[in-house]
Amino acid sequence: MTTEPRPYDDAQRDQAAAWLVRVESDAATEADWRGLEAWLEADEAHRAAFEDLEVMASAIGDAADEIRPALAPDGERAGVIDLLSRRTGLTRRAWVAPAASAIAAALVATVGLSLWVQPRTEVYETVRGQTRHVVLSDGSAVDLNGASRLSVRFERGARRVVMDHAEAAFDVAHDPGRPFLIEAGDRRIRVVGTRFNVRDDSAAVTVTVQRGVVEVAARDGSGPAARLTAGKQLDHRIGTSRSIVRDAQPAEAFAWTQARLVCRDRTLADIAADLNRRLPTPIVVAPSAAGLRFSGVLQVENETAVLAALQAYLPVKATREAGAIRLDSRR
Repeated sequence: MTTEPRPYDDAQRDQAAAWLVRVESDAATEADWRGLEAWLEADEAHRAAFEDLEVMASAIGDAADEIRPALAPDGERAGVIDLLSRRTGLTRRAWVAPAASAIAAALVATVGLSLWVQPRTEVYETVRGQTRHVVLSDGSAVDLNGASRLSVRFERGARRVVMDHAEAAFDVAHDPGRPFLIEAGDRRIRVVGTRFNVRDDSAAVTVTVQRGVVEVAARDGSGPAARLTAGKQLDHRIGTSRSIVRDAQPAEAFAWTQARLVCRDRTLADIAADLNRRLPTPIVVAPSAAGLRFSGVLQVENETAVLAALQAYLPVKATREAGAIRLDSRR
């Protein structure tokens, strides 16, 4: 079955090709993606032309070995169009235009065949005491806490993120055709469009949902998946099969984005792990103080104020030594 030509002209097809080459190149910037979004919104014909070009680009990747001879200096460019028509379902008439073979050549020559087979991976990271706000190419926003690292890879059928000992707040753009998949510890998180926070450290993964629905399951597919709605939180101990889902106050999980740490009967050891993302000096908790529990709100933009609060409300003493802060019990 074939598809009738879409309602756009040669000039719009050329513009779509130029945008596709620009945003898929290694030099693409957030401004390029915003420019593409504005161009797509300006005219329905623009969107139709761009969607057809994406289909064509995918076919180029699938048929690389067949296309290369047709793009040789004395090859027949019309053969490229025939091949793409068979693979995409678009009629030959849709592509046989003065610009069509030039577009096919430009996509291959400028972007490279391998690009359509191997999407780029972008890495975002922060150092201790630093936070970062990132807007991804699909419009999703990520706030990255200190000492965090994650990689993002957008494929045609999915948006994939891998967290590496990180904490991040996600506001995912709705896209039913491309689920947003996050790997954190031994868990896989699946969403379509929502706002939630993920905390991943060496021992546990915590997911808190502020808006929408989030599915959390084992990365290896074992066991049932947990579905979290707004106001729910999942705590999972890495290396075990058990996860606990409870009611939560999402604002508390997102408090770090406003330089606050909300603690509800937490151990000093756990609190120090969070502080070590935000404070410039590492905190080491002595075994005698690790189990002490604290409830309250810490303003984490000021190291001196944090230490003063902990020493005021807990029986601990802070000592600076060897480039770190040591918390010992006063008992």
